[in-house]
This record gives sequence, C-alpha cells and structure tokens, in this order.
Amino acid sequence: MTPLALLAARANPTRATEMAAYHKVPRRYLGVPVPEIEALTDQWRVDLTLADRIALAADLWDSDIHEARVAAAKLLTQARIRPDDAAWALIQSWVPGFDGWALADHASIAGQKRLVADPTRLDVVEGWVSAPHLWTRRAALVMTLPWTRQNFPRPAELAVRDRVLGWCATLAPDRD
Repeated sequence: MTPLALLAARANPTRATEMAAYHKVPRRYLGVPVPEIEALTDQWRVDLTLADRIALAADLWDSDIHEARVAAAKLLTQARIRPDDAAWALIQSWVPGFDGWALADHASIAGQKRLVADPTRLDVVEGWVSAPHLWTRRAALVMTLPWTRQNFPRPAELAVRDRVLGWCATLAPDRD
C-alpha cells in the first residue's frame, strides 16, 4: 500500500467533517488523529532513505490532504538529518503556502530542527518577519521558539535569543 493509501485506510468520515469545520481551510480531510499519523511516519523514517523520505514528504504535501501534509512535516521533524539542506529547502518551499495554524505549526516544528542544526539559516527566516503573509510571519516565530526556551543558553544562543526577541518586538503591534 502507498503511504497515501495507508492514511486513507485510517479515514474516519465523521471526524473528517469535524476537522474541516474546525480548521476552516478548504481541503480534503481524512479524520486521522495525529498519533496514528506519527505511528506511520515513525515506520517510514525507519524504512526509507533520506532522499526517499524527502521525496515522500514532497509528494504528501503536494496532495493537499490535511493528514498527508501533517505526515510530510512529521517525516522531517527529526533533530539529526544529515545532510539536511534538501529537507530545509523543502520546508522553506512550503512556507508561502501556509494557510492555517495547524499545518503551519507542524511544518514549523520540522523547521525548528533545521534551524537548530544550522543557525545561519536564521538569516533567511529574518526576512519572513516583514512578509505580508500572516502565516509566514508566524512561521518565523514558531521556528525560533527553541531559543526562547533554553534554561542555560551559551553566549551564541543568547545572541540568537536577543535577535529573535527583537523580531517579537517588531511584530507586537501586528494585530494579525
């Protein structure tokens, strides 16, 4: 069975209707809970090479099915992906198309891992702070949350924290 077929086999039409009403974004919903999606993606991560995982994530995202997009993000939500340039490029490619908090946040958690792995990528994310697209601005903040939560940050991490908190100050008057 294909990954998309595995997701579809777990569909719950009643839950799908409820999810569509809750998320208020017009796309197909299967009604599969996140823990079930995570069980699938955990196995796919074991079974697939990195290149195949990235290709699968791209295909799942392109399906525009809510749960498939969650699965795409979960496939890339891993601290140790080496090399990770392709994963980071894919996550970045999704950002302009974010259209709701749920998928934006799932993908942004994957983005957090890529930023922590290579903080020089913050230069790209900084440009998102002034984007006209609400969900791009949100992604900039969600992806940088790890630096705001550290109990004992090192000097370089403190510098990143100050930078990110500056973005928060910039966005504070933003009512979106």
